[in-house]
Amino acid sequence: MGTAQASVGSSPKSPSRVPRILLGVCLAWLAVLTAVTYTYRGVRYPIGGGGETVAIMNSLLRDGTFANPFNAGWTGPSAFLPPLYPLFRAGMMKLFGPFGLTSLIIVTLLMHGLHAALLPSVSRLLFSRPGPGIWGALLVIALPLIDVIHWDAIYVATGILIFYLCAARVFGAGAPAGLLRGAALGLLAALLLLTNPVSALAFGPWLIALVWRRRFDVPVRRAAAGVLIAACLGCVPWTIRNYRQFGRFIFIRDNFGLVLYSSNNDCAAPTLLENLRNGCNDRVHPIVNTSEVELIRRLGEVEYNRNRLSVALAWIRREPRRFLELTGARFVEFWFPSEAYSFWLITALSIPGALWMVGKRCWTGAVLLAVCALYPLVFYIAETTPRYRYPIVWVSLLQAGYFLNEAGARLRRLRPSRALLPPARKEAAG
Repeated sequence: MGTAQASVGSSPKSPSRVPRILLGVCLAWLAVLTAVTYTYRGVRYPIGGGGETVAIMNSLLRDGTFANPFNAGWTGPSAFLPPLYPLFRAGMMKLFGPFGLTSLIIVTLLMHGLHAALLPSVSRLLFSRPGPGIWGALLVIALPLIDVIHWDAIYVATGILIFYLCAARVFGAGAPAGLLRGAALGLLAALLLLTNPVSALAFGPWLIALVWRRRFDVPVRRAAAGVLIAACLGCVPWTIRNYRQFGRFIFIRDNFGLVLYSSNNDCAAPTLLENLRNGCNDRVHPIVNTSEVELIRRLGEVEYNRNRLSVALAWIRREPRRFLELTGARFVEFWFPSEAYSFWLITALSIPGALWMVGKRCWTGAVLLAVCALYPLVFYIAETTPRYRYPIVWVSLLQAGYFLNEAGARLRRLRPSRALLPPARKEAAG
């Protein structure tokens, strides 16, 4: 077992908090500075009006309804997106008025800084040393990985990091697990689910691993029950809203039919940017296509998604080879996106880092591998874009940082000490 194994959730000897806080502040500040530069020099998708999130935000500001996610026209109440981020954006705009957008950008940049600052702490949790996390933070600072002002992704990534740290305080070795502590963690899980339901595939493996390792402890079972109960109860209000609005059970969001249809058709390309540029998005997506908007009005959003799901599945059965080609291309694009070459370096460094963890029988490394295997599955069958990877880019950063940290340590061990060199070689080395 790797050296990290016994220390998860415990309190290993570590430097005083002051240097750790100063390190975090420095990393956060550098991340904000570079993000300002990279964000405004990044790729801009030609989505008029800012996409579904902004459309729903505008509806909330206009008449208080979570509705009309498509700029092409009115479609009524919606469950197309999870509720939390559009509500947050609308709240910021309402609170700060003409300075709402500026305030939102500032908060998002600060969230990106916190994302970088937390990497050493999560690294200390997973590997009993901050080195991989420091390397990971330096990589996210140095490279144009994250276009932070768009969408909810950086909030989800930071929330997952916080969940990992909090879960270890509840379920880690020696942690005082209990029903109330589990319930508090469950509320955090509910917030993540209400922001991005797919986040469960990123925090779920960690939670399952921690519980499994202490599965015979009665307090741990109580805490696990607390997590499940609180997470479900946290999602109940929005589920009730959806049922009252649409007359059917919808868990948080209902857009899979449209996503599958707009990603798998005769004109589809592997990436969202390609579909925007080649006109396919204009032909099949209601964000700009008034015919699709009219169909939503006639069928209702739920039936429209079911209809589009059946159309997409029929196309996949009719064109299995093309579907496999698109899926393979999307797999490559997720890890090596053609529009963001900086991800290539992170992925290339993360692969030997992950293998190194496996070689050391590091169970926390196996959890990270599980996240890499599970989280992207839905994005292999739908048009992809680099921002879909943002919520788990920290996994690749830690794997890459692990490789750099271990490689550096091995090189230092291999380098002969001057004190051990014979006199003639000392002079040559000098």
